Amino acid sequence: MRAASNLMAIGGVFSMLALLGALFVVIVVFAIICYIYFSLTLMLTAKRLGVKGYGIAWIPLVNFFLYPKMAKKSSWPLIFVFIPVLFSLYTQITGISDLGNVISIIILIVAIVGIVYGIIWFIGTLKARGKPWWWILLLFVPIFNLVWMFIMWGIL
Repeated sequence: MRAASNLMAIGGVFSMLALLGALFVVIVVFAIICYIYFSLTLMLTAKRLGVKGYGIAWIPLVNFFLYPKMAKKSSWPLIFVFIPVLFSLYTQITGISDLGNVISIIILIVAIVGIVYGIIWFIGTLKARGKPWWWILLLFVPIFNLVWMFIMWGIL
């Protein structure tokens, strides 16, 4: 009797591991599909706007350089995008969890400045495509924002 319950417990563990493995595969496939989707839309928009080097849309992190190019703006503010990302990677690698209030506030301010520049680049890209600036607000509408990428980036 006890051996049967042990076998059932082991079977439950294996079925849970199988479920987690299947979930992991689904997440990885979804991430790959999203990567292809966003890289394709970015590349096609850059190509449509006549940006040289639009093929870098497929290179992670490097593809951020297309956003200011499409908006015909300077690329130097990308530092405000990369500093929080690199700092986050550094804290994950080193295991530092307590940064102190001052450093956390500085990183937050830098991140907010990076977001503001990102919005400026999106609006510049919309203007370059002859679209109204307020279309960027459609990015924040759930579900529609997935279709919006095709519309915004000029595929539809």
